[in-house]
Amino acid sequence: MKYLLIMVFGVFFLLPNKTMGQFNCPPQDTCLTPWIDKMLDHRLTDKNTVRIEAHIRYRENCDGVLEFVIDSTIAKKNAVYLEDFQFEEYEVNTARDLIWLHILEYPNDFGFSSVPLCSNDTLKMAHVYTASCGVWLKCSYKVDPASQMCDIGYIPPYPLYSHGGFNWVNHWKWHSCGKACCRKEYRICRTTIPSRPGYIYKVIEVKKEKILDCEKEGQFFDWRTQQTIPCNDDC
Repeated sequence: MKYLLIMVFGVFFLLPNKTMGQFNCPPQDTCLTPWIDKMLDHRLTDKNTVRIEAHIRYRENCDGVLEFVIDSTIAKKNAVYLEDFQFEEYEVNTARDLIWLHILEYPNDFGFSSVPLCSNDTLKMAHVYTASCGVWLKCSYKVDPASQMCDIGYIPPYPLYSHGGFNWVNHWKWHSCGKACCRKEYRICRTTIPSRPGYIYKVIEVKKEKILDCEKEGQFFDWRTQQTIPCNDDC
């Protein structure tokens, strides 16, 4: 049984204390099998027809895994409508989501085997993509408890705390940690619909993992403990 690996690349950015470059997700490997370029002209009709142009690269890598890279998606027709419509059975409303669903259902569009019937087998698929990272950082201020004024009905605990013989309050702010590279693995198969032609696709998430840490991981520290504050990611 072959495998599908869906890859979504990030964008250009300025690396901290590094030269300008591209965030490569997944990272470069030693496999020299060339990529095949394909422009997919995808149409999906709800009340209006949405036409999406997607630029995709794919290959069968040195381990026999079928890999896909979604380089870009452009809504070429009814782009504004794409922001408003939502297919109830899909619960997606972005061009990239729609292309991903198309690849899930029709790997044979790229010359690979069709999704198998659930009674026979399942197809193992992995989606590799970039995700935003961030971290909550604080500024701390010394306060005099005697100056505290609270509205009538305020229920403790109060926001101040003790440290080093002083009372403090914190102000928190969200900061970017750049991007991380993530991987979700699925099993997919299809079943027939007794009442009408067509199939129901069953997708099960097997596991997810982070294969490249957030770009700024390890750069943030708690001023009191000097311990590293880890970044949060959307993997």
